[in-house]
Parts: sequence; structure tokens; C-alpha cells
Amino acid sequence: MSSWRDNLRPASFRGVGFLFDDGDMSGGRRLQVNEYPQRDKPFVEDLGRKARSITINGYVLGDDYAQKRDQLLAALEQSGEGELIHPRLGSLKVFAGEFRYSETKEEGRMARFSLSFTEAGELAFPTSQANFGAAGAGLAADLQAGEALDFASDIDVGTPDLEKAAMDRLNENIHLGVGLIKAGVDIVHDWPALLKNPLVLVDRYFAMFEPDSLGLWGAGKDVYGQLGGLLRQSEKTRSPVAKLPPAAPPNLVALERNNQAIDRLHRSAVLASVSRVASDLPRVQAPVIAVSVAAGSVGASVAAKPVVVVHQDAEQLRKDVIAQLDAEESHGATYEARRLVLSSVRANTVQGIKAAQRDAVRLVEVLPPEVEPAVLTAYRLYGNALRGDEIVQRNGLVHPGFVPVEPLKVLEK
Repeated sequence: MSSWRDNLRPASFRGVGFLFDDGDMSGGRRLQVNEYPQRDKPFVEDLGRKARSITINGYVLGDDYAQKRDQLLAALEQSGEGELIHPRLGSLKVFAGEFRYSETKEEGRMARFSLSFTEAGELAFPTSQANFGAAGAGLAADLQAGEALDFASDIDVGTPDLEKAAMDRLNENIHLGVGLIKAGVDIVHDWPALLKNPLVLVDRYFAMFEPDSLGLWGAGKDVYGQLGGLLRQSEKTRSPVAKLPPAAPPNLVALERNNQAIDRLHRSAVLASVSRVASDLPRVQAPVIAVSVAAGSVGASVAAKPVVVVHQDAEQLRKDVIAQLDAEESHGATYEARRLVLSSVRANTVQGIKAAQRDAVRLVEVLPPEVEPAVLTAYRLYGNALRGDEIVQRNGLVHPGFVPVEPLKVLEK
């Protein structure tokens, strides 16, 4: 059996050895004691841990003691932190403080030292990081504010025919988001009143496409696929501005302007939503498994929000956003002020996606050794059978109980 003496290490500082005699260490908490007149009890504030101070009494000995003494003196007077090897505490990063050195005629070939050290901390300065999510939310608000003014200026429902055509156009666009838009059915009944108050209509329309309203987050949700689907569906509302003859009837001119305004409103709402999400993609975290025990049964569920950014998915989303913004900025119904906002949306969204991609995981291909349940595949790959649904969804498998012997796309970790 090894004794405590076997664990002792030769003392040194900055690689210069010396012999250890004794030592002590002080530490504790930094307390601020506040005492007040006419009060018997003080108020104590805990300001954190005190820096540890180490005192060592040691010496150098031998015919070459003078050389060892000079080396130790030079090490003690060198600036910056250094490594102290404490016989009992091991390796420590410290700053050398005051020391005392002495020699006597009775102790020849020997120099004694009393050394004091303070533990080295961290030289941490405040750092700044661009908040793409907050900027994305601000730009989405700018896009909405500009769209409200443009829509109110362009829309004209002064006749029953124009009002009916506008409602039909709004309903067509709403149906492009069926399956995602939760409030779409309710707002349909409010078109007549909302068309008389365009600013409120724009506010309600944008609210339908806010990320929380769309229900993007949730276990098993394909966030990237849903955002890409919204962008592609909104493409159907982009049509060239009709070139009407100068003598065209006023109702026909108003109808074309209304259609362009309503279609632009839809695309703006989609872009605002995608900008909010894409500029603030979640950073990589470990999946959170919640286990509950109730009435003799055990249940487990994965955390509701997506826990990873997949590099390939984020890259495809970046390309989709850029393509949509390119088409929007060059469209004939886009005003100059709106182009400036869209340009800022592009820059912020692309930078936000790239920032998330730095921590993103990648998809890799694996080949199952045999036909097996998805839970077994997940357990073999990740040690977590609860990730079987993730494999099924990403690869579009027909049945979770039968994973075919075909290449699968899975997260690398």
C-alpha cells in the first residue's frame, strides 16, 4: 500500500527546484460586513471567493547552492504567472509576490527563502457579439411598418367589385400557407372590416406569420422544410406588373394595383417571419430527455424546441432566402425604401445563418447492417433509442419498425 509520502513531488517554481520545509495557504470568502447605528445585527454581503495565498518556507543546499539561489531569485522576480510545483498540492498557476532570503554563517552552503504566491486568475475582458436575432426582429418590424404605409397607399376597395376581388385574392394567398397558418380561418371572416382599415389588416396579416403563431417549433418538426415551403409557396404570388394601356378603365388599373399590393403583403409577411427565424437559429445543445413517472408508467419525451442546427439544412435555407430576396428586390412593384430594408434583411439573415453554421452538425450517410427498427438504429448510432423518430422523419421511412438496408442520412453526433 502506498503512503502519502509516495505522492509528494519535488518543489519548484518556473522549473527551478528547491527544498520544501513547511508552508501554509490562506483563502476563504470576501465578506463585506455592514454595521449600522442602533442595530444589533449586521448585514453581511458575500462578494465571492478570496484569492488563495500560499506561503512556503524552503531552502537550497549544496556546493552549488549559490547558483541555485541566483536561479530561484531570477525566477521569483520574473513578471507574469508561473508554474509552482507544490509538494502536496501539485501543479499550480501562481504569481510570485514578496519573498525573504537569508543566509547565516552557521549554515554554510545553504540559503533560506520565505516565499509568497497568489493564485493566478483569468484575464477576462467583456466581449461583444452581434445579436442577429434582435436585429432580425427589428428589421421585420421595419419591413412591416413600410409595408403598412405602401399597402394603405395602394389598396382601393371603393366599389363592391374591387372589394370582392380583394377578398378573393387575400383568400387565395392565405390558402398558400394552409397547414401552418393557425389564424388563417378566423381572419377570413374579418376581411370586409379589415379592408376598410388597411393598417390593422397589415398588422393582423403579419401576426399570422410570426414564428410562434406558425407553430414551427416542436418535437419532430422540420423547421427548415417548413420555412423553405413558405418561401416557395409565396413565390406563386409574384407576377409581373401588367402594362395597361393609358386608356385602361380606372377599375382595371385599381384591380391590378390591388393585386400587386396584396401579393406583396403576403411575400413581406413571409420574409419577415423567415428573417426572424433564420437570423436566430438555435445553437447546438445536447438533446434534453424528460422522463416522467406517473401511475406506474414511465414516459419520456424530447425537448420541444429543435436542439441542433444542421449545416446542410441551414445552407439550403440561406440559398432560399437569397433567391427570394433577389427576386423581390428586382420586382417592379417594389418601392425604393422597401429595397433598402430588404437589403438589410439579406445581410443580417445571411450573417445570422453563417454564425449558426459555425457550431452546426453535419449530415452523414450510414448503412444499417440489416433491416431493423428505427429505435435500434438510433441506439446503435447515438446510444439513445428516443432518437428513432428523428431518423424516420429525416429519411421519409414508411414504417419505424423496418429500417431498410439503404444509405440513411443521420446527424454525425
